[in-house]
Amino acid sequence: QQQQQQQQQHRQGSGTHARRHHSEIRWEEAASILPTTTEDQLHHAQSGASYDPLSALDADAFAGPSQRHLDLWEPSQHAPLMPTDKYRDFDTIDWVRDNLRSQLQREKIDRRRKTLYNRFYIQFYRVQAWLFVFLIAVVTGLTAGLIDRGVEWLGDSRYGYCSSSYWMGRALCCQSTPPNEVCHDWRDWATIFGMTDASVLSIFFVNYVVFVLLAVLYVGTASWLVVSLAPWAAGSGIPEVKCILGGFVINRFASVPTLLVKCVGVVLTVSGGLIAGKQGPLVHISCCVCSMFSGFFKKFHKNEAKLREILSASAAVGVSVAFGAPIGGVLFSLESVSYYFPLKTMWRAFFAATIAALALQSTNPFHTGKLVEFQTSYNHTWRYFELPFFLLLGVIGGILGALYIQLNTRVCEYRRRSWIYRYPVGETIFMAALTALVIYINPLLATNSVSSLVASLFSTCDIFSPEAQPLCDLSQAWPNIRDLLLACVSMFCLLVFTYGLRVPTGLFVPSLAIGACVGRMIGISLALLYEHTPTSAFFDECTNDQFCISPGVYALIGGAAMLGGMTRLTLSLTVIIFELTGQVDYILPIMLTVLTSKLVADFLSKFGIYDAHVELNGYPYLQRVDRSFSAKARDVMSTESLFVIEAGGNTFGDLYETLHRTSFSGFPVVTSESAGILVGYIARAELIAALQHASRSDYTTLDTPCVFTGDELRRAKDVSDTVIDLRQWMDTSPTQIQKRTPLNVAYSLLKSMGLRRLMVIRRGRLVGVITKKDVIRFVRGQQEEKQ
Repeated sequence: QQQQQQQQQHRQGSGTHARRHHSEIRWEEAASILPTTTEDQLHHAQSGASYDPLSALDADAFAGPSQRHLDLWEPSQHAPLMPTDKYRDFDTIDWVRDNLRSQLQREKIDRRRKTLYNRFYIQFYRVQAWLFVFLIAVVTGLTAGLIDRGVEWLGDSRYGYCSSSYWMGRALCCQSTPPNEVCHDWRDWATIFGMTDASVLSIFFVNYVVFVLLAVLYVGTASWLVVSLAPWAAGSGIPEVKCILGGFVINRFASVPTLLVKCVGVVLTVSGGLIAGKQGPLVHISCCVCSMFSGFFKKFHKNEAKLREILSASAAVGVSVAFGAPIGGVLFSLESVSYYFPLKTMWRAFFAATIAALALQSTNPFHTGKLVEFQTSYNHTWRYFELPFFLLLGVIGGILGALYIQLNTRVCEYRRRSWIYRYPVGETIFMAALTALVIYINPLLATNSVSSLVASLFSTCDIFSPEAQPLCDLSQAWPNIRDLLLACVSMFCLLVFTYGLRVPTGLFVPSLAIGACVGRMIGISLALLYEHTPTSAFFDECTNDQFCISPGVYALIGGAAMLGGMTRLTLSLTVIIFELTGQVDYILPIMLTVLTSKLVADFLSKFGIYDAHVELNGYPYLQRVDRSFSAKARDVMSTESLFVIEAGGNTFGDLYETLHRTSFSGFPVVTSESAGILVGYIARAELIAALQHASRSDYTTLDTPCVFTGDELRRAKDVSDTVIDLRQWMDTSPTQIQKRTPLNVAYSLLKSMGLRRLMVIRRGRLVGVITKKDVIRFVRGQQEEKQ
């Protein structure tokens, strides 16, 4: 009893001493100012269940009344489950930490008692990833179908409306009308205004004005929605998806408002006639659907690393519904956007892409039974004399792709530095009006959207493709080539300024259209040559073949070359084109063309369009590096802002002051500032959660010692009754490199292992820290100096 009274007096004296030495901070204020943590941030070591702070005290600490060891984790547990903490905006995730948390959570669930409920929960835990991707696939497929219907109806409304059923587009309204006859159910705006007896020029002028006004209205509305409600809905979203899958955190990028604005905005943008496609934004939409449903699956919602596995599958779903190519979608996610793509993710992505394609097929978006508007097939195989022309298309596609990237990035850089950046809606309206004025007077673009133009260019010249007959008339070959050239130049120039506007825009279909125009011109030229010299030795393989030269094949090859030059896709692009045509015979020429296009484009410019915009926006993404750096770790590491915590000698109030005065994401722990021997690393989130947990104990004061090592714990027990043990909250084995380690090694470690930081040591002493952003900043600085 005397000992207990002495300890009670000692505790009261310690509290008085704490208030005297920290007069500027009241204990209640310190406990309340610490950031609020949810119950999930105080999960038990491996159980994941919330617990009472007193129940986690070391049972051995109460063996003697003179020593209380405030251990925040039960000693019977293994390595602690780090508290769940949402990363800050524009932060990078810790792959190692999140994967450890996932593994510990799975082990805890497997150790549950084998009751009927627990057996059911264990099975649900194992299959919830498949349920997750199934929901994403179904919702994305149905959403893509609605977007296709909306684009068709609104796009046709610029020309008029269907008098029999106003909700029908022009294709569905005139479905029963023969191709060469006038569709009386479809009424243009001049007819609606009662100008049936007016002159041809007056009718053209009225339709022209209404076409431009509606285009401005649609695109201006989309831009206003993006600027006012969801800024992250602009563009295709693929560069941001690449960065997120690489570990970058953008909290509002995949929010529900962004999803809604993206869906509505892409319908309005494409319907307004901008040289843009809806296929790229579908990748962003599928990722938004993934984020929306993640709240129902705690396994992924609370773990950013596991969530990115599902996001990789979501990217595959987006491409699957965009092109009707499930296999191509999986390969696109693997080749272009994914940072970490294990085998299980590939199976989930393939399953989700297949379900999404089936869901899209059920909506019959184009009333033809096809998954995409420009899906086609060819009844003729290729011949060896065509290979040089296919390779020529690859060279042209690589040159045009590299040229486009250079021009577009320069336009975007100028846009950000000039006064235009302050008026995004006005700039978008101007581009909408300019685009409408240009395309309405172009013979090919006036009556076709970009997607329908691609469908016409890809079609073969036979009786089964009446939509391509105007381009198949060789008696009009030179006028057709002139129109194709004008359409190609117009779309290329407009696309340079369009991609980067504050509206949802995609690049896939416009690039296909530009390349298809080039390919169709070459195909028509060859067909014209064959018509005049059919007996030439050059055409010996075309004996008795009426359709020796198919211009639609050249349009397909040209579109693949242009898309490959812009995006630098190879394997996935080949499979996507194969799934579009359904012809095995054309895989070899497509592969050769795509490879040629990529080689030429890589020679002329370093990055594809998406990587170029990653660099342009300054996102912390580790790009592929093909050269060696002469720099060492000491040339890149951060030293000026290095803030360390000593393993001993700290009190609760000291650590609180450290958190209050700094904003670092974590702190290296050293033996002492003079020795600097590295002990471990504690993240800011873990330190906050640990202090919050300790503050709930009645034994904790502002002068309570906080220790990080066993030696300091033994010393602290000799001078204090209560000690806060932070060993289990600290990473005791952070990845370390030497000062003389080449930068290439540090770059590979950060990229391949998904690390957030590297500790730089010299003879065991901490001398600096290298973060992912430090490396990116150094590499970009080297590139700027080289330029």
